[in-house]
Amino acid sequence: MPKVRTGCSTCKIRRVKCDEEQPKCRRCVSTGRTCPGYPAKPSATTIEIYNLPFKVPGSRTDREMLHFYHSHVAESISKLSDSSIWLELIMRQGQYHSVVRNALVSLSSVYKDYSQLRPSAKGTSTCHLEIINKAHKQLRLHLSSGGASVMAALICSLIFYILECLVGNTAHAMLHLDQGLILLQRYRDESLGLDFVPGFDQLLAVFSRLDIHASVFDDERRPILRLSPPADPTPLPEVFNLAPVSPRDLAGAERKLTMLQNAVMHHLISYAEHKQKPRDHIPSWMIDESHYLEQAMERFELDLEKLFLSPLADPYSQLQQRKTLIQVEASVFHGALFEAIDSSKEKAASSTAADRRFNLALSRIRTLLPSHPKSTSDYPAREFTLSTNLIAILYYICMKSASREIVESALSIMQDSLSSTRDGLWDASMAVGVVQSLLLQKEYPKCDPKETRLEDLGSGVVDTSGGLEEAFRKLSLKNPGIEPADAACLQFIG
Repeated sequence: MPKVRTGCSTCKIRRVKCDEEQPKCRRCVSTGRTCPGYPAKPSATTIEIYNLPFKVPGSRTDREMLHFYHSHVAESISKLSDSSIWLELIMRQGQYHSVVRNALVSLSSVYKDYSQLRPSAKGTSTCHLEIINKAHKQLRLHLSSGGASVMAALICSLIFYILECLVGNTAHAMLHLDQGLILLQRYRDESLGLDFVPGFDQLLAVFSRLDIHASVFDDERRPILRLSPPADPTPLPEVFNLAPVSPRDLAGAERKLTMLQNAVMHHLISYAEHKQKPRDHIPSWMIDESHYLEQAMERFELDLEKLFLSPLADPYSQLQQRKTLIQVEASVFHGALFEAIDSSKEKAASSTAADRRFNLALSRIRTLLPSHPKSTSDYPAREFTLSTNLIAILYYICMKSASREIVESALSIMQDSLSSTRDGLWDASMAVGVVQSLLLQKEYPKCDPKETRLEDLGSGVVDTSGGLEEAFRKLSLKNPGIEPADAACLQFIG
């Protein structure tokens, strides 16, 4: 493994492994020693050594890019989530399959350019298109070789999804994601033994989360995976009967959250066509499903409170931040269920209940995203994460909240802490532009926010196929940080 050079100097002198907790390491604090802190991390463009966890063939440039992936890209992609799939499973598959290794080299090259570009620069270049096209051709050769690996194909779908997100081409990104999900679902349905492949559960978890994120991005897209059966016919789906969350089972809590989110998304999309109908015109099983889901979310949030009773005093530790993110997503998806209720008798109470959860989510997000310190450069560093879902959550709160104070608070967080961030399909500066444009609508200051939300003012714009980017285009906004790739230059691998 690459030699660790990031611990505190006290632990280095003592020749012990530093746990690198912030702001001071536990080893020093627990023994009464002075912890001087940590050296500044090298910039993403500086690579001092090119060691890898194992030997791989290829040029020196390829090895440098693989080291860059291992030391920088994987950390960024896995922010607020389990990094083992990116540092272990995918790197191991890259050792065995050249197509995965080459895809990782392509990802590192595009990511490196992305992180160096100013927000005002174009996000796509001819070089990027050539790199992505080359990776596509390598995958086609692999799939036509007769001995194609399903795991390698799934991992390549995931990497190509990230590549297209990096260059701002969300249409192609979603095509790659959907093809990977279809392949994954087919092999699960046919029970061809993938469940016994080491790391498959981790891969399924990542795809399941991205499936949900894509459906949040595009309101008209139903999740491809169904992690639990629908409420009709009976018996009731297992998602409503989840076992309580164990106080120390963080991975189990994340899996249960994903199952609940998947069930909520399927329910909300089915319920949308009945939203304006009288209650007696809505199928009874759908009303029952809504109540069961609310109960399941309520119980899950109570279980999460127990999860936080475990002794993790440092609010900035990675485990604590992962716990907080689970709570944030649970609160917002629970609020989405309340917000979906649209009968005249229940609407006011439901809006209040939803806003309470939105407000709670915002307070927790602030602990995850402290404001950026004043940068010494003219522009902040560009950051790419894959599935924190924070931009989507803040944008959703802005669209759905009946409180202007909550809307402005969510907008402020995006502007202060996520201004140069892209999380998968979601670009923060684009989300900020759409929200600001709707806030400036002449009708908004005059209307009662309890009756009119931003999504109401943007009807026909923010609720159409194409998601955030389509809303951005229809509002005739200009985002200097996004320049979608020329679709004619890219070929999707079906």
